[in-house]
Amino acid sequence: MSISVRALDCAYGRPAADMLIRLSRDRDGDWHEEARGRTDADGYLADWAPGTITRGTYRLDVHLDEYFAGIGVTPFYPSITIVFRVADVTGSYHIPLFFSPHAYATYCEMPPDCR
Repeated sequence: MSISVRALDCAYGRPAADMLIRLSRDRDGDWHEEARGRTDADGYLADWAPGTITRGTYRLDVHLDEYFAGIGVTPFYPSITIVFRVADVTGSYHIPLFFSPHAYATYCEMPPDCR
């Protein structure tokens, strides 16, 4: 079971390198950080090794302010929060994120219960 992210900067047409992303899990109504990492040169974050992924509700916090500050842009969205459910602990979840300073979109690529 794994969770991976790919962040793509649609405003500038490139992968979002060195973007901070945090993974948290809902435990009885409180969010607990499970892992954090930075995207690689291709915008991927797949090598964070959080503890065991179990069924439940998770949250990705993507830090746009820090990313855009590096290129002198102030985004409308300082951060993006993506809340999702893990129902199948045997699959791998890949979450592509497309963003610009004023918009974002995401979806779940696998497993079949994401569809």
